[in-house]
Amino acid sequence: AACSETVTSVERDNCPSSMASNIRSIVITFVTLAIGSGASEAFSYKTPPVVASIKMALGQLRERTSVSMSQFSSAKVGRGGRKKKKVIDMHRANKNAKKELEELTGLTAEFGNDANVAALGEMWKGGGVGYRNMIMVTLGTGVGGGIIINGKILTGENGAGGEIGHMCVNLEETDTCGCGGHGCLEQYASATGIVRVANDILEESKEDSKMRHVEKLSAKNVLDFYKEGDALAVKTMEKVGDILGSTLAVFACVTDPEAIVIGGGVSKAGKPL
Repeated sequence: AACSETVTSVERDNCPSSMASNIRSIVITFVTLAIGSGASEAFSYKTPPVVASIKMALGQLRERTSVSMSQFSSAKVGRGGRKKKKVIDMHRANKNAKKELEELTGLTAEFGNDANVAALGEMWKGGGVGYRNMIMVTLGTGVGGGIIINGKILTGENGAGGEIGHMCVNLEETDTCGCGGHGCLEQYASATGIVRVANDILEESKEDSKMRHVEKLSAKNVLDFYKEGDALAVKTMEKVGDILGSTLAVFACVTDPEAIVIGGGVSKAGKPL
């Protein structure tokens, strides 16, 4: 199993070498390396592009914990599966990266879409433990998604299955999404989407709002003002919530999940969502 943001991370400088004996998974940016058994612990490195930096990160890991390469069973890597105005052929791209990573580390390597990998991580050690049918949606600067059916991730023909963030939720939208489409969920429910919705509401209304007095509005600002009862911030989150909720309801009708797990930075908002 593997995950990107779903395992608690401990900063490298705070990671004692004694924890090496019970590490089950180590998260390095979007990479999870599984070793042995024991408690689920992790620590993270801020590294350059993954394949080119893994060898360096593993060297730092060995220095820090005295873990040997023989203790690793595999390397699992999550990466984005879409580029602006086109879909990557994940299988072809990952085949080359898999070969390069295996030659670099001597480990068996597996690649997958980052949100799909996050969904597997949640099923393994997070909010999806005990569920074999679930939807994972990650709300961050963008919106990612992973769908698990009978314990297996839904990847589709080219590895782009479960792209919840790029489902069209507004046919009237004229602004372009980062993917090249129009009206994607990501344009409303991501951190940048929340700010976009807030700015639209501020433009449409003459009502005063604390959001008008922030030099550079952020999703955190909107959520904080929502909690304080700011009328336009409340209106913003009601719109975001309606769009996110109705979209997840559609996916629930199709997949009949046992659980929907919401992750990513925006999920820290808690109750407002």
